[in-house]
Formats: sequence, structure tokens, C-alpha cells
Amino acid sequence: MTTFDLRLVVEPAAFAMADRPFVHIGYEITNRGASVVNPFDWSTELLVNGEYCFGWSLAFGNGAYPEAATRLPPNQTFATSWMLGEMLFTTPGDYHLVLQLANVPPGGPRSAVDVRVRA
Repeated sequence: MTTFDLRLVVEPAAFAMADRPFVHIGYEITNRGASVVNPFDWSTELLVNGEYCFGWSLAFGNGAYPEAATRLPPNQTFATSWMLGEMLFTTPGDYHLVLQLANVPPGGPRSAVDVRVRA
């Protein structure tokens, strides 16, 4: 059972195609348990309009994180982001992003953000 909250962050959530290189996409993990957890014991997966995003796994699965991030105290939050706008948003339109834990039954921590990309 997980003891943390998971929040997908897209900054900004509405932008023009020309601004894609400056869009930060990431997540926040807040420990809601009574003891220290390692949030990297669980991997995340991103769905974009219902499709698995392999690029997300490459960016976040291969990322280097400070040692302190592997020991998240109760009621503390770890946040990270990458500029992935060009990779995720290839055409103008509306996108529905869902971040969830990999290999966790339905009902586990997940977060969604709707994004609008203008021409």
C-alpha cells in the first residue's frame, strides 16, 4: 500500500506550439505516512490521451536524483520536472495527461491534467 500523494504538474497548462520548449512537466510526491519512504521504490507512468508515453519513462526513470530524495520524511514533498513540451505535444489541440504508479492496481495514486496547445 502506498503512503503518499502523487501530483502531476504541467507549467503552463495552456500555451502556443512555439512555447513547447519552455513547458515544464513533472510531479510532486508528498509522504502521508508516519515513517520515511523512498518514493523511487515505485515507478511512474504517464498516459497521454490514453496512450502510454515511453519518453516519460526514459526522462524520469534515468534521471539522477539527490541522495536525500530517497529518504522522504513524513509530510514532506519531493518535486522534479523536465522540459518535455516538444516531445509530448507534437500538434496543436487538447491533451489529457494521467500520471499513475506502474504496476499498481486501479485506485492507487494518480493525478490528471488537461493541457491546451494553440497553433
